[in-house]
Amino acid sequence: MENEIAGYRVMDTEPVVGSAIRNSFVWDGDEITDVELPGACAFSTLAAARKYGQWSKGFWIVAISGEVARSGELAGEVIIRDAVVAGIVERIS
Repeated sequence: MENEIAGYRVMDTEPVVGSAIRNSFVWDGDEITDVELPGACAFSTLAAARKYGQWSKGFWIVAISGEVARSGELAGEVIIRDAVVAGIVERIS
């Protein structure tokens, strides 16, 4: 990929390198809203993605590239515009 790694994301579907990642949405507690963010949410570090995914089974951690649009609301979260899967880091099993 031409772009540098911009973040890491935990995915519940098998990723394909080079595929686009849809924009994320704002959540209100445990409920998703119809407010679309300007990119896909990701963790700024691999360690944070691993911590988030540690209780998940059958998930993948991927590196994503794109333009960092802004910081997310949570610590260590970034919003990445035009995000694509840059590489598969590992499968959580």
